[in-house]
Amino acid sequence: MEQLNCRSAKTLKRNLRWQKLLKETCDEAGKYQNGVQEKAEQEILKKFADEGVTITEPSEEFKKELKDAAMKFYSLPDFKDWTPGLYDTVKKAMQ
Repeated sequence: MEQLNCRSAKTLKRNLRWQKLLKETCDEAGKYQNGVQEKAEQEILKKFADEGVTITEPSEEFKKELKDAAMKFYSLPDFKDWTPGLYDTVKKAMQ
């Protein structure tokens, strides 16, 4: 096992700072992208409605049926080699 010396400790500390900065930046970029997407969606829905297109929002019951059907997909054998915990993360995000 390699000893942790001053040089490696400083490198580790610097790497952890970069990792934290990268994660924070990615989180911020994701929130920004979600806002851009939401705005674009609202604009196109308004344009469609203004042009006479009927916009139909799916019911909560229908959304639940879709989620339930998708959950069956993720239990297929193809997903047995997923990274540990990833399936639970996906399942939680779908609830």
